Amino acid sequence: MQRLGAGVLVVIAAMSSLSAQWRPGGVMRIVLLVDSSSATAAMITPMRSALNRLVDELPGEPEIAFVTTGGQLRIRVPPTADRQKVRDGVNLYASDGGGNAFIDSLIESDTRLLRQARDYRSVFV
Repeated sequence: MQRLGAGVLVVIAAMSSLSAQWRPGGVMRIVLLVDSSSATAAMITPMRSALNRLVDELPGEPEIAFVTTGGQLRIRVPPTADRQKVRDGVNLYASDGGGNAFIDSLIESDTRLLRQARDYRSVFV
């Protein structure tokens, strides 16, 4: 798989303060947590391409949510197994400006998208 670039951070959360932990079996729920701060403006086209390739090459039938962190959390695509919906969201991805609210967005994504999904294996990308 092609390198995704500095703007995409891979995190498999195993921190005790987050509920996203390995759960054997079941379908994965993947939260694509991507920076959309001012710093990403020059990288949007290659990031869209890399994100689309990632979505295309994920094995199995995971649920995928696309979330950005520019200034504040923005759920661009709620959890879905429909990869075309995720691709559509990725293709509309643009810089929101402002600073990166990564930690706050990580915690809020966990609370809103993963904690209630107890039957899923939770993963942050």
